Amino acid sequence: VIKVNKHIEDVINVNKQVVSTSKDVQAALIALGYDCGVVDGIVGVKTIAAIKKFQRDNHLSVDGIAGVVTKGKMGEILNR
Repeated sequence: VIKVNKHIEDVINVNKQVVSTSKDVQAALIALGYDCGVVDGIVGVKTIAAIKKFQRDNHLSVDGIAGVVTKGKMGEILNR
């Protein structure tokens, strides 16, 4: 599973901005217009709500977790 996920991440992020850490996720959310509070690396209530809204808006599975698919979509949008 890890090998497959790593491969998916590599394919998604080739020549693109990589969204990988909690701070990256928060910065991406803000850049995309989602209010997650401050970029502090703490995944709290505001960050989870912003992730869920992003997931809903982009027709992803809504779980509030910035996994491979969610991060990949953020990177895809940021790199258009």
